[in-house]
Order: sequence, then C-alpha cells, then structure tokens
Amino acid sequence: LSKRDGRGKVAAQLAEGMASEEVKKLLQGSNPRAFVKLPAPEPVAVIFPGLPGIEYVGMLRDVHEISSVKELLSQAKGLLGVDLLQVCLNGPLSTLQELTCSHAALYVASVAALLKLQQEKCPAGNFQVLAGLSVGEYAALAAAGVFSFQDGLSLVIQRAKVLSDAASDQATLWVTGLDEPKVCELCLKAGEVCEISGYLHKCSFTVGGTRAAVEAFRVMAKDAKALQLEYLKGWGALHTKLCTTAMERFQVELQKTLRATSPARCQVVMNATARLIDSSTDSEEVLRLLGQQLVRPVRWKESMECLGKLQLDEIYECGPKK
Repeated sequence: LSKRDGRGKVAAQLAEGMASEEVKKLLQGSNPRAFVKLPAPEPVAVIFPGLPGIEYVGMLRDVHEISSVKELLSQAKGLLGVDLLQVCLNGPLSTLQELTCSHAALYVASVAALLKLQQEKCPAGNFQVLAGLSVGEYAALAAAGVFSFQDGLSLVIQRAKVLSDAASDQATLWVTGLDEPKVCELCLKAGEVCEISGYLHKCSFTVGGTRAAVEAFRVMAKDAKALQLEYLKGWGALHTKLCTTAMERFQVELQKTLRATSPARCQVVMNATARLIDSSTDSEEVLRLLGQQLVRPVRWKESMECLGKLQLDEIYECGPKK
C-alpha cells in the first residue's frame, strides 16, 4: 500500500480484488473518493465557452421554458437580485455585458444548454470528460457534480466582484494570426506587465497586463500583421499575475462557499494545468486550482489536445447560441 499514487487508486484496486472486509473499511476511511462507484461513461465530451463578448440580447430564448432551466433561473434571480432571464431576453446589452451579469449569464446559459443536450441527445448524462474555458470551467465542474449549480453561481458572482475591483488600469486583448514566439517577443517589448493569459489555439491568444503595456502590444501586433486584435470588455488582466490580490480574496470566498467539494462524476480538464481531475482528486486540490485559475494562463489549446488523446465519439459545446 505504500506505493499508491497519492490519490488512492492502487489502494482501491487492492481492496476490490484482494483485501479482507476489515482492510477495505480502513482503506475506504482513509480515502473515500477512491471507492466512489460510477457508471460506465459514454465516449462523449462536453465543452463550455467562457470568453466575454459572446453574450447577446435574446440569450436563453430557446431553453427558458424547460422546467429544469426555470429552476436554475429562479435560483439565479435570488442570488443576483436581478431577473437574469429578462436581461438576457430583452437587454439592454450594456447591462448584460456588466462583468457580474455577463459571468452569471454565461454560466447559466451553459448549464441550461447542457440540460437541453441531455433532454434531446444524452439522457443518461454519463459523459466521459468535461472542460470549460475561464467562466466555463465552473459550468464544467457543476455538471460533473463537484459542487451544486447554486454554489457554482455564487462563486461566479464572487469571482466577478473581486475581478471588478482589480480591473482598474488593466486590460486583456484577444490576438489571432501571430505565433507564440512572436507574441512572447512583443509581450517583452511592451514593458511593464504584459503576458499571455490564454493559449487558445495555435495562433490565437489572449494577452493581459497593464492598460498601457497591452496598448503598446496592440500597436506592435498590428504592425506585425496580426489578423485580429480585440479588447475584451471588463476583463481586466484576468489570468495574469496582476490578479494575485484578487486571487487571495477569492480563495477566502471559495472556502466560505464550498469548504469541501464532492467527487467528480466524470473527468474534468482544468484550465490552469490542462490536466484531468477525477473522482479521486481531493477537495483541497480542486479549490487550489480554482484559485490558481485567476493568476495562471488558460491552457485551452493543451486542454483540447488532452481531449484529442481520449477515444471520444462526440464532442458537444454548450453555451450561448449553441
């Protein structure tokens, strides 16, 4: 037993096939997550978007009549103090794009889209793996049963609040058409704090830092023939070291809201590491990764490569317009 991997997997295998009932109980008491019985997963992945700018007036129009979605919207209204459905359906867009409202809308729309997917195509919901980009990671973890929808929404709201307080004189730019070495070179030349905050695709990144440095990066990237340069409204310098204070504040909220997480019903690829967690991952590690997400770049490209190594039949995206 001394050779187990730190997450209880070897212990679980020994207990299943070889150990006495007494040993099984001892092992289960030391690491109950390793003994969680899960149904065989379907070779299906679900991914959830999370970048700002995909909100639009008319969101939730196709799903808000689903009974389970109505319950989500009722919980959201209670937590936000705002009728999120009415804002999504009727606007104004300026309200929908405010950081707290946009975070909540993306989260709710993603979970609602998943419920629609389960209703129409995947009634069992035994997905093999989930992944979500930035805010979308919270939808993925809620879908995996790591925490409840309501706890996830509460965290999303708290996350938006601490980021709003930290966003002064900070900015994030979405850049496409330049390779990673060029983006890194321009970040260094921009001065102050300017760093890659998201590895999205081969030639698609987000760059965050002080507003002056990111603007200097934008000018140089335009001269370097970048295909697209777009500021992400209200994003501050999320996923960079400038959010260290916000991360510290948010970790307090994480502990208040969750204290502990439940074992994941399926695998989830985490933003900060592009590595899988599963039912044996302990609660402290999940909370640590959620905090780290604020200050570390989103490794979305690597996350998709991780999915590509799995034997999946289908990948669905659940979010606005999906």
